Amino acid sequence: MNTPPAGIPPSPGMQASASAMHGASLKTQLNQLIRSREEATPEAESPKNVVHCYKWQCEELHNHFSANEIETHRRKIRQNNYWGSEYHHYMKVLDTLARQKAHEAHGVTSEPTADHMQTMAIFIRRLLKHGGLSPTQINKSRHSIEDQQYWQAEVDLFQPLIVLREEQMREAVRKMDQKGCKRPTAQQRQNARGIPPNNTRNRPPHDDIAGRTRARTREANRVLRSSSGNGSGSAKAAR
Repeated sequence: MNTPPAGIPPSPGMQASASAMHGASLKTQLNQLIRSREEATPEAESPKNVVHCYKWQCEELHNHFSANEIETHRRKIRQNNYWGSEYHHYMKVLDTLARQKAHEAHGVTSEPTADHMQTMAIFIRRLLKHGGLSPTQINKSRHSIEDQQYWQAEVDLFQPLIVLREEQMREAVRKMDQKGCKRPTAQQRQNARGIPPNNTRNRPPHDDIAGRTRARTREANRVLRSSSGNGSGSAKAAR
């Protein structure tokens, strides 16, 4: 049997070339690995861009005090912005709580309905009353609202009611006349309309003008009657 010839050993030049190619490949792979690591790891922020977390630090400090001690010591802070931030935060909480009450009563909707807003307004009124305001003070505050559309809604409500009451009063007087009964006095008619005695309720400025006009009219009528009386007396004296 013939023995196959032995393989030809590689020349020294070929070995050097293969080693160089293998080394270059490893170097390329190493550079790629370094670049990928650099891209995956963000650079550390500059100390001037780092915001100190005082909230976390404060929570750690609170661990050394009771809740009552924290509240007592907090009141020593005299910074306006500090208490302003807390106030605005509580107002947001209050608004959220009022909306939650409305949703519990009338369901969740994309836009609040009149029922939702009514529930929220009544909820706030109760809180004001619980805070020490009397119903009179709350109503006085309500009357400082400047939104004319707000007041127009009340005018549209109460004006027909007044017309209905007056119609009912006229009907009652007509029936009393038919029966020969005594007519109600002006004060009784005012009471039926819900008008306070002696007209002591607060009037807006235009009602004051109307009142002065009525007063001038009454004075003019009185002077006219007085002049007419004096004229009659003079005529009698002449006769």
